[in-house]
Amino acid sequence: MIPNQHLLAFHTSSRLHKYQLYGGIPKCCVKTSMDIPTNLLRKVERAEMQLSNGVCEINALILHVKGKKLCAHPKTKRKLKRLQRKAQKRQKRP
Repeated sequence: MIPNQHLLAFHTSSRLHKYQLYGGIPKCCVKTSMDIPTNLLRKVERAEMQLSNGVCEINALILHVKGKKLCAHPKTKRKLKRLQRKAQKRQKRP
């Protein structure tokens, strides 16, 4: 088992999705998910990329939602950007 392992989870429909981060400095995603619901992506406060060319072993998109970090597949970034653009367009409407 990885030392200081943290397990972050959220519910969507009847399934439990798990996102793992391992402890120490730095904390890295060890597993990612492609099936993050749109309603959760709308709640993302910020996102950052984890690259595998450093300390971490895999590429991941780290999503910050309500003080928690979720590990998403890097391709999720496109969907997140699209949702953010749509939200900005809605705010600009009179």
